[in-house]
Amino acid sequence: MHNASIAVFMQAVATPVRTLTDLLENSRQHVLFSCVAGSRAYGTDTHESDEDIRGVYAIPAASYLELDPPAPQLADERQNVVYFSLRRFVELLTSANPNLLELLFMPSDCVQTCTAEMETMIHSRNIFITRQCGDTHIGYAMSQIKKARGQNKWVNQPKSANPPVKEEFCYVIPRERLQQTQGRPARPVPLLQTSWNLAEYHAARLEHTSNTFRLYHYGPNARGVFRGDALVCESIPESDEASRFAGLLLFNDQAWKNSSADHHNYWNWRRERNDARWQQQEAGELDFDAKNMMHTVRLLLSGRSILQNGFPLVRFAGVDLQLLLDIRAGKLSFGQIMEIANGIMADCERLKVDTHLKCNLALNEWLNSPIVYKELAGFRIQLQSLIPVFFNPIAAVHHYISMASAALAAREEGGEINTKKLFYALRALLACRWIERDSSQPPTEFDRLVATVAAEDEKDWIADLLEQKANGRERDQNVHARQRLDHMMGELTWFESYSTQAPRPTKANPGALDAILRQWTN
Repeated sequence: MHNASIAVFMQAVATPVRTLTDLLENSRQHVLFSCVAGSRAYGTDTHESDEDIRGVYAIPAASYLELDPPAPQLADERQNVVYFSLRRFVELLTSANPNLLELLFMPSDCVQTCTAEMETMIHSRNIFITRQCGDTHIGYAMSQIKKARGQNKWVNQPKSANPPVKEEFCYVIPRERLQQTQGRPARPVPLLQTSWNLAEYHAARLEHTSNTFRLYHYGPNARGVFRGDALVCESIPESDEASRFAGLLLFNDQAWKNSSADHHNYWNWRRERNDARWQQQEAGELDFDAKNMMHTVRLLLSGRSILQNGFPLVRFAGVDLQLLLDIRAGKLSFGQIMEIANGIMADCERLKVDTHLKCNLALNEWLNSPIVYKELAGFRIQLQSLIPVFFNPIAAVHHYISMASAALAAREEGGEINTKKLFYALRALLACRWIERDSSQPPTEFDRLVATVAAEDEKDWIADLLEQKANGRERDQNVHARQRLDHMMGELTWFESYSTQAPRPTKANPGALDAILRQWTN
């Protein structure tokens, strides 16, 4: 555990945080993690894309004891910049929220801030990977389909700037129709098709019914039926009951509320939308929201990756990226997209019932450690024999990329980074090279990695770093050549692309592992 644990860190923070401005002005005290998210992280951005920022911040535990508890998240008006409190972040992670889960798997070039505390959480991110993650990705994808259809309705049926009025949802049955003895008596007619002005009437609730009222005509002296947003009932004098009774009023209150909410949401969407995104729909070239449908498929691809490989996809490349870009460009019809989406969902359902054991990199490294304190003869050898069976090169590359990215994200603007963090990144990068070369579990010993996959011009530099470490100076801040650090970041980005195109591992049979465990537990 780091010397500055999360508990100590939170106790030390004293500056109150109530707004996004408060947070950003004191970011060094509070912000644990920040990154560029959205399309720029997925690789689907265009020159018109917004920059979305997501982050995590910590506040003192005592803040939650105040009468006015802190907000769970802070954001700007357009939701382009959103920071989650650490408490809320963990809550959403444990409910398998796709938008929060991806923050633990961000590409290295998107990470802006990553503290030692956040590195610890990223290193342990696999504890949040469950089968529920597959379900939530599918659920979020289906909500995108509904959203695409709903916003398409707004594109093709634009709303007036004037909000709906309550009179549009009123129907009346005039007195004479109630007393009608021929034809079709007691049929309601729309209020707006009559000459009645509800400002000249009083209303009284009709007993044993809902949203139905008796109307009484008082002319210019009336106080009116609607006052603001409320329908107000009056007490009618008995002497006026028969003489002023005009008929019945039926008011569809729920329909008016729904229409008002839809109007409000429509104009919020119009104010906040990126107009360039809707040009194809408004020109009649598409009958659906292509961007939302792209995110539908993106979520499904990521969910399938979780069930298949044990991690979500954030940065897309190759065939998957081209598919997403084609969807966004409107090159596929709605039917074609749904056929693809249904195929991926079928894969997910199959994967959920198919037994799959995760590739546990930490366990593999322990089993291959050259330093053993105690061992029952034969146990480790038997488990080591199963490492090649369960090894997943795709999941392994993602694991090591994350370790390296988190460590390199801690470097200062001038290039300063302590030697210990640099070793975290360097070892993880060398492990990725090993996997790319051999598709096997990298050795635990650092010197074997260096001897096998380090370039000749890197070995002297690594030797100098090892000397610093041996002299107890591994926590010193050192300025390393920016070119070398940038090269490491570039290589990590390449491995992110490689991991999306690497051969899929075959499904391992758990029978051999079960047999070993039964042998040693009997």
